[in-house]
Amino acid sequence: DGGEPGDVVGRLLRFAPIIIGAQADNRVDAAVATVDGSVALSSSICTVGAINGMVSPSVDMAVHKHARTTGYSSGVIDDVDCDVLVPLSRTDPTRVARFTHQLRIRPRTGSSRFAQGGDSGALIVGKSSNAAVGLLFACPDNGSYAYANPIQDVLDTLEVELD
Repeated sequence: DGGEPGDVVGRLLRFAPIIIGAQADNRVDAAVATVDGSVALSSSICTVGAINGMVSPSVDMAVHKHARTTGYSSGVIDDVDCDVLVPLSRTDPTRVARFTHQLRIRPRTGSSRFAQGGDSGALIVGKSSNAAVGLLFACPDNGSYAYANPIQDVLDTLEVELD
């Protein structure tokens, strides 16, 4: 996305290992890094604004996000406790990872997609509260819905807090 091979933005600090297999019990697909001091940071998300803490997800909750590929989009949580098999290879359909207790988000009415490849890592935020709800990690190629890890699971796993 405009960088050069030697550019350093940050260094990996911790990550959630993914267990491969259709019977696995993965909860989080995320990592945290320390950011290089020369990188400008903002506590606000482009077109979303400042994050206002966190909130528990609920069915029919309106959410929004800004991500690398799709930019700004809004949607609705339609499942707060789904299990999903995520393909890990386009050439080997048997290579999957099962994620449990995930959020599923569909696009808002009138839109055909909520997310696409390259959007992983986007923070999902409650539309009315601007509070963090989840962390986007997967979606089908057509973007008709997206899966997110509940934000509390991400924070607990990576041992971080929202400021």
